[in-house]
Amino acid sequence: DRGCLPADMESDPGAQARGAPRSVANVTALRAISVSITTIDTNTTTLAQRFRSAQELAKVLADIDEGDVGARRVCSGHDAPLLLVALMNEAGESNAQRRVPLLTCLASLVRFIGPEELKDQRLWMLLQRMLFQSDATSVHHALAAIAAITRQEECLAFVCGTPMAKRLQQALGSLAAAEHSATAA
Repeated sequence: DRGCLPADMESDPGAQARGAPRSVANVTALRAISVSITTIDTNTTTLAQRFRSAQELAKVLADIDEGDVGARRVCSGHDAPLLLVALMNEAGESNAQRRVPLLTCLASLVRFIGPEELKDQRLWMLLQRMLFQSDATSVHHALAAIAAITRQEECLAFVCGTPMAKRLQQALGSLAAAEHSATAA
């Protein structure tokens, strides 16, 4: 049983010859991603279990190249960024010990999510709030997530066409002038 793994992840010696996009990520990593996202999305698991799954997801995704076809297919379609926003809300974003690992996961995850799942206001409001955290690590991960998201042309157009653009510009200006000037640069 391959679960929700994409069809091109199966052993198919002719797939490369046919020019099908291939994933560099191995099947074990793709399964780990799938299990982590499913655990985060399950209401019957504890907060601690979902938090550990987010940490595992960040760890697995960190070793996969951005744009990997298999990782994109496994991560997409679950509203995973919003699952992490909800988990952050439940865990408490004022708690740095929980905030930083969840932001680490979010910054890794958005590299594999299409624009349709990245336009939600709740995600952008969280990222904007994280730009004003007192620790440089949270600010760094929020900026990394914003950078990864806005590398997608459709997302950049979305952000530029909303009042968020002005707020982000103000936040980055404040960062450059404040204690996080090295991170903002």
